[in-house]
Amino acid sequence: MDNSQVLTLETGRKLGYAEYGAEGGNPVFYFHGYPGSRLEAGLMEDHWESSGIHLISVDRPGMGLSEYQPRRTILDTPDDVMELATHLGLESYGVMGVSGGGPYALACAYKIPSDQIVGCAVISGSGPYHLTQEGLGKGERYMLSIARNLPSAFGFLLWFQLGRNVGREEWWEKNYAGMTAGAPEPDERILNDTRMKENIKVKTVEAFRQGSRGLVHDFVLYSKDWGYELNEIPAETRLHLFHGELDKNVPPHIARTVADKIPHCVAKFYPDEGHMSVFVNRFNEIVSSVKG
Repeated sequence: MDNSQVLTLETGRKLGYAEYGAEGGNPVFYFHGYPGSRLEAGLMEDHWESSGIHLISVDRPGMGLSEYQPRRTILDTPDDVMELATHLGLESYGVMGVSGGGPYALACAYKIPSDQIVGCAVISGSGPYHLTQEGLGKGERYMLSIARNLPSAFGFLLWFQLGRNVGREEWWEKNYAGMTAGAPEPDERILNDTRMKENIKVKTVEAFRQGSRGLVHDFVLYSKDWGYELNEIPAETRLHLFHGELDKNVPPHIARTVADKIPHCVAKFYPDEGHMSVFVNRFNEIVSSVKG
């Protein structure tokens, strides 16, 4: 069920979010992947409920229901989270970032007072590409370079390749088949699930609800310095990283770079997991890391 809501922040900007899981359960803020939206978390709705998690999944500015924010930085997200937490009456909570949501979960661990963050989990998280691009293909390196140096050109490429097509059923079927065929075996099994297929489509279409401007901005932020140092995340904040050794989307070397720069990070690498399968197959372990 889509429990979408919109909060008007003190600045007047609108922030979209959806709540899933157990009412009165352990509160956890969820940061979606790229391209994505708050609806991504709906795939695991039954699991949130049975795990006693009250999940708050937030749209990033310019995606889904969240209003675009010019000059946004990754470090602006924790401010939105703290204001939303106050609105919801939450004094402490966990944070969880999946894939492209990883840098935002880490930003919360860095900026939000440690007595408010009961745990931070990064699952298949994107890394500091300004520090290392080892393991990335030529196409990915090219796109990061374009985003960093020519964001308007990246915006055109994103619209031409994805934005203008995302709502077309025939294109989607063909594109999804290609994505599935190129995935490692653990991810291929996950991608062939009917619910997963529908969720990926729905959350991606929702990401482009307002066009591609927010998505372009997001990718540009990935390509540059994040605005905070990983080794300055307070040691008092419990932090876990979960990553599959078969991950083709975010090569394991990048996740190790993140883990190495956070001395107190508890990192777990799974030899038989890919980019998506980690979250599904290791769900209970991941959830335990963000419970109070």
